[in-house]
Amino acid sequence: MLCVAIAAPVGAGFITAAFAAGLTSTNVAQSGATGCTTALGVAQTPASTIAELAGPQAVDATSSRPALASATGRRATDTLDTLYSLDNWRDLDRQAVADWLADPSAAAPTGAALSTAPAPPRSTATSATDMDKDYLARCEAVIDTLPPDQRTQLLTPPALDVEPTEASTLVHEVAVRSLGTSPPQPVWRLVAETLGTPGAELTDLLWSGRRVAPAAVTQGDLVFFDYGTAGPHQVAIALDNATVASTVNLDGRTPSDPALRPGPIPTGNIVVIRPADSKERTA
Repeated sequence: MLCVAIAAPVGAGFITAAFAAGLTSTNVAQSGATGCTTALGVAQTPASTIAELAGPQAVDATSSRPALASATGRRATDTLDTLYSLDNWRDLDRQAVADWLADPSAAAPTGAALSTAPAPPRSTATSATDMDKDYLARCEAVIDTLPPDQRTQLLTPPALDVEPTEASTLVHEVAVRSLGTSPPQPVWRLVAETLGTPGAELTDLLWSGRRVAPAAVTQGDLVFFDYGTAGPHQVAIALDNATVASTVNLDGRTPSDPALRPGPIPTGNIVVIRPADSKERTA
């Protein structure tokens, strides 16, 4: 049904139409509408766990509080939104982070760098149907801001090839040259400047190229991670298929600092974008 319902060029309101046709966020994602998962990461369900939504480092950050570590659905989502309000949560004492997540009204952990990004509105959706509606409404809000020519990629399944573009090659070259130095902060500003779009924000870069399957990641690809309800909080630059350039403590042993350095590629709820060449890029 999905292919029939949205086979035409994607326009504003298509998510509403899809849901009205009886489709859920899972249907949309599974049928190739990559726009939603690009913008928002995997769709949250009542059974979603912190491991599924965020990966092993977030699990480790909550492990000392069993009620948090085992959280599912809405509580898991809210816990991660709170966690991502700390830009350097990977650097902080795990017990202090877990205690604060259990009571965010308390003082933030010692050394915490609070994010300047606006806090996403909290949803009260807990049932599968309501969480689907919430996810699709958030997806539609993003898609409605995109120009028509960018909507053409919303239904394109992630690519499986490892062929770089001129733009991704340039991003990789700049990342390699910048290792050990303090490039424009945060990392996405370095990417934006390299792509010739210095005014772009982090989420704008989601639409700077085509979606690539994580198994096909190659040098110069952009790896978006730390997905909350409003989208990704971080991006790294792939150096190869297992290593990224980042300023974030991705190995759990190298505290964040302004210097760009290699680290393991994030796992779990990630999105990989291969930057398009300027003649192809519409952002």
